[in-house]
Amino acid sequence: MRSSRLVVMLSLVLFAPLGFAQKEDQTQAQQDGLAGAVKSVSTVVEMSGVPWQQPAGPTLVIPLWCRDCEYSPDGYRTKSGQVANGKFIGEVLSLNRDANGRVTDVLVTDPASGDLFRHEVLGPFGTTEESFYEGGKLTTQNLLRYDHFGHLTDWISLDATGAQVDHTQTRWTSDGEWTERTNWGKDQKVQYRHTYDPGKGELRYTTFDETGNVNLAWTFAKGRVTSFWEPSNSTGQAGDSFVDLADKANPSAFQCHNNGQCEMSRVHYEYADAAQRNPVSAEWRDASGKLLYGAYFSYQFDPSGNWTHREVFVWNTDLGARTPYETDNRLITYWEK
Repeated sequence: MRSSRLVVMLSLVLFAPLGFAQKEDQTQAQQDGLAGAVKSVSTVVEMSGVPWQQPAGPTLVIPLWCRDCEYSPDGYRTKSGQVANGKFIGEVLSLNRDANGRVTDVLVTDPASGDLFRHEVLGPFGTTEESFYEGGKLTTQNLLRYDHFGHLTDWISLDATGAQVDHTQTRWTSDGEWTERTNWGKDQKVQYRHTYDPGKGELRYTTFDETGNVNLAWTFAKGRVTSFWEPSNSTGQAGDSFVDLADKANPSAFQCHNNGQCEMSRVHYEYADAAQRNPVSAEWRDASGKLLYGAYFSYQFDPSGNWTHREVFVWNTDLGARTPYETDNRLITYWEK
């Protein structure tokens, strides 16, 4: 099991390892689940209003990563957001390029006011600086650093005064395995440490309180939790549920408790395409194989392999049957070759 495939789940996200959600070998259009030279996408979403919610863990209903978006010919986002009540809400992105056509920085503005609210500086391996603005004033800045192989080594967040408020550092082996990820908050206090031993295939995760005492700790190896600890009075905290993504089509989810016991469940995905962009079913079952939650999809595809119509059905024990949940229609235009 490669260590980057195990994810501490802090929210409902789809296979998003901490700090490594984007694939560097993909364009932003591809990261949004699109194929081909997409110029724009415009989506109309109809929700049925059925009361359905899954627990924290692998996402069953794949979200629309970009509902109403536009892209450059080389796949960079130039407009991102959605239309609500006839008004576009989101951001407009202006790309600055060097003499060779490489994007060097991105200016992100509000489409209504034209105010700048983000400035991204790009290096050879990805974003190196992110500056956020409000009312024309700098509010936050992120500094990203990479090693000479392109691995992200440091993510540093600064406040408006330039004081460090968060720092995540990652160490890598020469063959591309990360071995340690440590996070410091304000006052240089360690908030969590996540380590991986490639030889043993063993992961350890530890969080700390403001006084430096251990607040949670677990060890994971060979597809199972080998140890788990949190205070006996804990009623749930970030890090006590996580997902093993060794097999992305069949991830295992773990929910651990203050008695040291962990419940395991599994999610199985079936896809409509070889690239595994579009699932036809996603079923969440407990350790005994009993179905707990399900999501089912039907599509109409265009010649480029992008869906233009999607229907989503959901299931849980309360519903008792596959029930319409969402219907999406989208218009996609392409750059001419």
